[in-house]
Amino acid sequence: MSRLAATSRGRRRQRHINLRPPIVLITAGHLLVSLLLWKLGDRPSGLIALIFFLAAMSADLYEHFLHASGNNVFMVAAGSWTIAFDVSVVLLLTLEILGCSISTRMLGGWSKKTSAAVIDANSGTQSVRLSASLS
Repeated sequence: MSRLAATSRGRRRQRHINLRPPIVLITAGHLLVSLLLWKLGDRPSGLIALIFFLAAMSADLYEHFLHASGNNVFMVAAGSWTIAFDVSVVLLLTLEILGCSISTRMLGGWSKKTSAAVIDANSGTQSVRLSASLS
């Protein structure tokens, strides 16, 4: 029997995973995307955010409601944390729906409208009012 086999049989090997590189990479990615969204206009930012929130909501709906697994809210084992898990799933879904709606409004260009059609309530005719901004 080799010396390595004898020492590994007597002790349990514990694997240590260094989480620092993934955390730094994920944080840097979020900061980079935040900076890009801040510097881009409303429409590109809205498109990027809409794609992100739709992908996140699709994964969330599949993981927590459709897929038969331990993360399904209908199949979670009863315990002291079950209610907290269910509430966190609903909050996550609510935030994703809110993100999709804000992204859609950004994509539609809700700020800086250059023209607006105004209906005159008295005469029933439609007139166009133009406004322009220098910024």
